[in-house]
Amino acid sequence: MANFSSYFLLNRMALALTIGSFASLVALPPPNYQMQIGLNDINAGIRIGRLLEKAKKNFENKNLKNLIENMLDLKSEAEILTGKKIDLDKSIEKVFDDVKKQGVKVDPKIQKEIKKIIKNKGKRYNHKTNYMAQCFINDLEYDPFQEKALFFLSEDILNAKSKHGKNETKEIEVPLKLVLGVSGALAGMFIVIVPLPIPGKAQVGTFLITTGVKYAADAIIEAADEKNKKNGN
Repeated sequence: MANFSSYFLLNRMALALTIGSFASLVALPPPNYQMQIGLNDINAGIRIGRLLEKAKKNFENKNLKNLIENMLDLKSEAEILTGKKIDLDKSIEKVFDDVKKQGVKVDPKIQKEIKKIIKNKGKRYNHKTNYMAQCFINDLEYDPFQEKALFFLSEDILNAKSKHGKNETKEIEVPLKLVLGVSGALAGMFIVIVPLPIPGKAQVGTFLITTGVKYAADAIIEAADEKNKKNGN
């Protein structure tokens, strides 16, 4: 079944190169219709095709943990294929710029907290990725329990050092819907900049960006309304 899916996807990729390129939300160089698809591009196309489907499914099911992992995977794929490092903080700022265009006022503290949340999730993702790579290089069996234990041990040590001599700061409450919306929009942004004619790329990317921005805007408005109710306004 997997071989059939891969073959079907390859045929659709080749067809897409013949008839034109997908619409994109970002400015990209004109497509080179004479380009040759190499084996690495085919494999990348299959991986990203599966990733964008997972990202859409996890976004719709509100599975934040898996969505953030999908988003970070898509970021890595986009960096490899474009040869350019993507600044996650600037990407988050771009999402909030789009939220502001909806006429929604964004508290800088909330924006900062979102960056912190996604950055922390990224640390977990990077540790797991590096651990798996080391297991592969050293021909060791991947042990998820050991990997998790090592991560939290290192985090406890770092947190103890960072808190030493510092006053505790009150954490800002961030709505889950807001984190979901920003993460979905980021996943969509990384999908559309992938320079491969992957079936469904433009549609899924556009859906995640527009719906993610709407989720984020709605979450901010809903949180403000709830706060006003509590304050009796």
